[in-house]
Amino acid sequence: MRLFYLVLIFLHLTLASKKFTTFSDEYIEHINSQQLTWKARKNFDEGTSIRNLLGSLPDKARSALNIISYADDNTEIPETFDAREKWPDCKSLNEIRDQSNCGSCWAFAAVEAMTDRICIHSNGKKNTSVSAEDLLSCCDICGDGCEGGYPAAAWQYWYETGIVSGGSYKSKDDAKETVVCRRSGLHCSIMCGFCTDHVSSSRLVDIDEESEDEFHQQAEEELDSHYGFSRCKHRRIIETNEIIMGCRSYSLTPCEHHVDGNLPGCNTLDEFSTPNCVKNCDAETNLNYTLEITYGNKPYAISSVERDIQIEILNNGPVEASFDVFDDFLTYSEGVYQRTEDAKPEGGHAVKIIGWGVEKNTPYWLIANSWNDEWGEKGYFKMLRGVNHCGIESNIVAGLPVNGASISKFQTIIALLSAILFYIFH
Repeated sequence: MRLFYLVLIFLHLTLASKKFTTFSDEYIEHINSQQLTWKARKNFDEGTSIRNLLGSLPDKARSALNIISYADDNTEIPETFDAREKWPDCKSLNEIRDQSNCGSCWAFAAVEAMTDRICIHSNGKKNTSVSAEDLLSCCDICGDGCEGGYPAAAWQYWYETGIVSGGSYKSKDDAKETVVCRRSGLHCSIMCGFCTDHVSSSRLVDIDEESEDEFHQQAEEELDSHYGFSRCKHRRIIETNEIIMGCRSYSLTPCEHHVDGNLPGCNTLDEFSTPNCVKNCDAETNLNYTLEITYGNKPYAISSVERDIQIEILNNGPVEASFDVFDDFLTYSEGVYQRTEDAKPEGGHAVKIIGWGVEKNTPYWLIANSWNDEWGEKGYFKMLRGVNHCGIESNIVAGLPVNGASISKFQTIIALLSAILFYIFH
């Protein structure tokens, strides 16, 4: 009997001391053998840079923010919540972006939540996408670009400097399909409200005579509320529920964060350096940089109390969260993630929380990642909720978008002068 126990102890120590490489089949089998609340799979090829998948640095900027608590709020918290269902007119809530081979998660999670909140706080009228490229390349207080950054500083930058509109890689090509000037044959930017020669007559959108006056009033109110003045010289704006991509699209090509996808593997691409800060819109858009700047109000942190985070999301929309990544997370396939006992730390990652729920009696946060929609559960994942797992509940930041009344006179004057110059030279 003593020999039997010695053999068991030996086997236990042998297995416990065995080292697996992060992306190996053996490690995936080891994780799945533990009967966890989630399943692992091979997501990445050997040689993939883990550093470029992450990018959230220890957030020193967060300590300077006001911490929001809803201790006196009696809001009833539903057992499950999905922002995509509450705000169906906000199409950005269904978008999964791709940070590519660059440690820019801190920027992506920020602009994704900002984009959602612009729409949510306009009651679905503004589907303007905020540019990850502009934030990543131009924010001098945010950290080191593709080498990592500070989520709270991203929101501070939105408040102090502003971030232009802009979407995913090559999204400027898609933007031409979304908004046109009525019967004029001209492409119209809903963000800046002027028209340029881009769209053929086959792409015109028409409206009936009965709705014309109401439509014009709504369009003018949209521009007035965002900038404080109306500037579409044709007064023929039609807005769709598509995401308006805008000024600066992401310049780094998408890559495969999953071994079986259709894109080139991230490990086959050269490591991207941070793009240059360019204070101009993409040439194809014919938009004015200054007029495309979006602003946020003063950012804040959310207390680490689960209920406070839920009320914030219920009231204002998705938030940016950072957490400590362990190597087993890189193998995530489905289910409610909670790290395995022998997983080793790899760094920080920033993501967007859009809701919560319960799966097989396990509470979770519903989270959007930025490794394209072929990773995880179509780009999303679930993480254990209510116990500050991997520090996710103690690292949440957010802010509200600026409306027209909040834009300063200085910002309005600058935008007006920029508009005048743009019209003169275009």
